[in-house]
Amino acid sequence: MLNMSEKTKVLVTGGCGFIGNWLMRQLAEGSGGDYIARAYDNQMWSTNLVPDMIIGDVRDEHSVFQQVENFDVIVHMAAQINIDHSIQDIKTTFEINAMGTANVINACLKMKKKMVFISSSEIYGSHNRPINEEHPLNGQSPYAASKIAADRLCYSAMQTWPGFDCTIVRPFNNYGPKQRADGYGGVIAKFIAAALKDEPLTIYGDGNQCRDYTYVLDTVKALEMAIEGRMPKIFNIATGRTYAINHIAEMILHFTSSKSEIIHTEPRQGEVECLIGDATLARCYGWEPGTDFMDGLYRCVKYAKGERYDD
Repeated sequence: MLNMSEKTKVLVTGGCGFIGNWLMRQLAEGSGGDYIARAYDNQMWSTNLVPDMIIGDVRDEHSVFQQVENFDVIVHMAAQINIDHSIQDIKTTFEINAMGTANVINACLKMKKKMVFISSSEIYGSHNRPINEEHPLNGQSPYAASKIAADRLCYSAMQTWPGFDCTIVRPFNNYGPKQRADGYGGVIAKFIAAALKDEPLTIYGDGNQCRDYTYVLDTVKALEMAIEGRMPKIFNIATGRTYAINHIAEMILHFTSSKSEIIHTEPRQGEVECLIGDATLARCYGWEPGTDFMDGLYRCVKYAKGERYDD
């Protein structure tokens, strides 16, 4: 466990992304001044700006080594996360998600730094029962395959070098204020943006796809615990409850009083039908999801309207 009597220097790769931006805010403002945090981001897909950010790309091994040397903990979440883009460009997806992770691992190994790797629930594939950490990895898209490769690289490094301090975090679907509403954003943010303009809400397939949605600040809480060494070496972040896409669309129309229509189009390639997370292990270490889905959804709507919300 880290010595929290001194400020811990944390480098967050992908720190200008959705989860990364919230984590940076928590480390800077909400953790009692225990951290000095910097974002390392290439700004390829991120639109958020954070103070003192470092422009860099995890595919650049020299740049990664230069930066890792200056920090105590590396939270590695830089990734190409868009499933459609991964289908169109497998090579770039693997270069960023797998080889980029290999670069971070190499740097952390050689400089004896703690690493927290942000994996993905997509590595599990579709399953209609709660998925725990022992579930087979059956990713259904090139994105999922690239995250499996990265996840297993971290695991293999822990097995090969027992002194390697690494934690693998597998978040299920995240949502919350500040999530992008374009192609690299989440379905909730996209639906809210369309509903506020009375534009159609487009659903791929029949809309019965279900997901386990975790509020972003609940995920950030688990990441902070992982940084402090208070979580197991591999764990899920999930609520254990699911909502169908059709239901989410209806709730958003209700919250926004929108006149939007819901339209269905062809199923999406590589899309998982159902993901339910089992976070029993994380709960055993003291983590709990603290945000009710309806409350979180309401906060997202208020944020999109430009109104004040609680966070």
